[in-house]
Amino acid sequence: MTTVLTIWKDYQGVGTYCLLFLIAWTYLFFTEEKKQIRAILVYGAGALQLLFFLPPFFAFYSMLDEGTYYRILWIIPMTVVIAYAGVKLHTKRPVLVLAMLSLILILGGKYVYSSPYITQAENLYHLPQEAIDICDAIMPAEDEERVNATFPLELVHFIRQYSTNIQMPFGRDMLVDGWSVGEHPLLTLLKEDTISLAEFTELATEHNQNYFVIEKHKQIEGDLQKANIQLLLETERYFVYWNKNVPILKKP
Repeated sequence: MTTVLTIWKDYQGVGTYCLLFLIAWTYLFFTEEKKQIRAILVYGAGALQLLFFLPPFFAFYSMLDEGTYYRILWIIPMTVVIAYAGVKLHTKRPVLVLAMLSLILILGGKYVYSSPYITQAENLYHLPQEAIDICDAIMPAEDEERVNATFPLELVHFIRQYSTNIQMPFGRDMLVDGWSVGEHPLLTLLKEDTISLAEFTELATEHNQNYFVIEKHKQIEGDLQKANIQLLLETERYFVYWNKNVPILKKP
């Protein structure tokens, strides 16, 4: 039970999101008269919440998929319950309720841009512009098959969100320790402060990588021309290299 309570606390974070949900759910439990809405927002959400806190259900779930129990909370319509209850209250006493809800949200929230993991959007895609520029530079032509490219770990999520025409030798599997996946040899080389161009090119060619991206602060030893490598693009933080040893396949 302690583990379940810890997961609940971690899910709520420093805000009052879960507390608002419980208040809103209780309000709907006593006031909502429409059967369809009660079935989903009251009985459905309540049943899922009850299951989450039941130790036997936690034990059974952990046997099937240990480490992802928090995902049960994802399917509870907390946001919908809070929003619906807020609107329902607002129709009765709009000024008072609006003031109360605003105060609760302000005091219970946190300025998102204070987090090091959240930055203001640079474009309509809400992705780092460098990731988009790199993708556009190596994107296959209409008559070409998908290309293979190696990226530093901090870029892999963004590349996959922007385009599926660029295949990568590793992705999120290298970021989740619980998956116990061995580190890809190309990633091991990318992590080195000094990268041997000959060694990296040989391995990249072995894994059919048409392109690879290396951080600019890394030291690279070797001759591009001898390795048959061409510098394709330079961004603020990365060098993008074209591995001419691996041909880009044409569509049949």
